[in-house]
Amino acid sequence: MNALLEVAISMALVYTLLSILVSYITEAWQRWKRTRGAVLRKSLETLLNDPFNKNFCELLYEHPLIRAQRKNDNHQPSYISTSLFVTAITDVLRREAVRPHIFMTTDGSTHVDEPVNRNPYEDIRLGIQSLAYSPLKVQLLSLMSETTDESSLLSRFGAWYDEYQQEVSSRFKSKARVKTMIISMLVAVIVNVDSISLVHELYRNKEMRAIVVEAAEQYVMTHSAPETPAAEDSTGTTTTVSAEEELRILRERIDEVETYLGSFGLPIGWTRDACGAQITVEPGVMGFVKEFAAILKCKFTSSSFDQMVLTIIGWVMTAIALSFGAPFWFDLLNKFVAMRSGRTRPQSQNPAT
Repeated sequence: MNALLEVAISMALVYTLLSILVSYITEAWQRWKRTRGAVLRKSLETLLNDPFNKNFCELLYEHPLIRAQRKNDNHQPSYISTSLFVTAITDVLRREAVRPHIFMTTDGSTHVDEPVNRNPYEDIRLGIQSLAYSPLKVQLLSLMSETTDESSLLSRFGAWYDEYQQEVSSRFKSKARVKTMIISMLVAVIVNVDSISLVHELYRNKEMRAIVVEAAEQYVMTHSAPETPAAEDSTGTTTTVSAEEELRILRERIDEVETYLGSFGLPIGWTRDACGAQITVEPGVMGFVKEFAAILKCKFTSSSFDQMVLTIIGWVMTAIALSFGAPFWFDLLNKFVAMRSGRTRPQSQNPAT
């Protein structure tokens, strides 16, 4: 029973470290693709779609309040608060009714007469009514029919936006889970973490197991719980990182994980295999792809069919485990270590854990 618990502790440590690597790759992908900003823009285009009137999504993004959130013309903000959305969209609608009067005097000069002392609630109502019939107009009129003043109207618009964004976030998280699973599978293969062979090696090798368990106990004492990735992607940065640079950093992170776990003698990585030693390393993205493809080809051509199947199953098991995330495995690692020692859960550097 003690051996099984020690194997569980060892595996939890491995999964924690690899899940942190998965989180980094996910964030790097999000920085590069600016996924959340694009998703938010697309969702607002759907919400404010009105082919019979104006492009209200474009008007919203060009509003000074929203424009201030954009770093440049190509940047899409990853988050627009409810209050900001309501203020901007009601101002856009109000301007449909409150249009300045432009006239020219006899001396040839142009003047703009801006309406003053108007009722904002009435202006928004007139702005909506001035639109040509469309599904969006019907929605806006329906929202307004449930209100009696500006305050209640703003609250109703805010609830409308929140309800829609919750649905968008749900769809986004579903896609994010698929993306995390794909990245987890890539990490399992690239780092060559076969859960089946790893569990087998840990169970039969008592000395190796003892080293990993000791390292796990030290890890939970000296590290805080990893942060849960935000639902919104990290798209607010203006830093542009090339694919070459991201790949370089990624390889450094992989080397760090392999070096840490490799110090235990675990069957992880490709460098201990004869296949990895005979491959010529080339620079660049394509060099990395060719190198890895050659390693895989060598691995499977020198293995039996049963070994190939077990290796693939082991990779899939690792990918499924990593998809649960680093916070999950760190918390489980804490519980396993506490269970083994018969004490309360170890207190890490983070008081919240």
